[in-house]
Amino acid sequence: MTQISAEDATPLTGLPMSASLEELSRHRLGMVVTGARFHLWNTSVDYDAIDTVIASSEEYEVLYAPSIKVQLKCSASRNVTRLLRNGTISFSLDQSSYKKLSNPKHHTPTLFALLLLPEASDPADYVQQTELGLNSPGPLLFSDPARWRPLPPGQRSGTVSLRPMDLLDSARLQELMKTFGDGGDW
Repeated sequence: MTQISAEDATPLTGLPMSASLEELSRHRLGMVVTGARFHLWNTSVDYDAIDTVIASSEEYEVLYAPSIKVQLKCSASRNVTRLLRNGTISFSLDQSSYKKLSNPKHHTPTLFALLLLPEASDPADYVQQTELGLNSPGPLLFSDPARWRPLPPGQRSGTVSLRPMDLLDSARLQELMKTFGDGGDW
């Protein structure tokens, strides 16, 4: 058996950056959901996206305990996101995810949410502890895939536009859930 000295051992680095970003986005969404008095249900993690369901326990005009499906992404890469002149964020999404999310046959509304972070080399840069509490930089934005344009045949990715006004915070999430629960379409 070969002995490895402490000097030769590779230091542990923890999760890959992509997994750390997914964890951060999931926790940020969890804070928004908790603030709206909803809960996350059926969270599953993979390295392409975090898919979860935001569930309400409220009774609305048409529905009792409605839910919203969410595909969650996190990006600190300017190769994937671009800031357009009008302030809109352009995000490139693979064809499979784009088609799955924008499929008109969903019986439950679906949101695409993106946590947009500044570039950094260490996940610790995204978690800031101050005397006011724990926070992280960057907005959590959302887009309604039901409003996305269909992809032309053969196109390998789709562009998702996220407007600065589409900030997903607790109040906005409550509005979206109420609209759906009351039988409307946001």
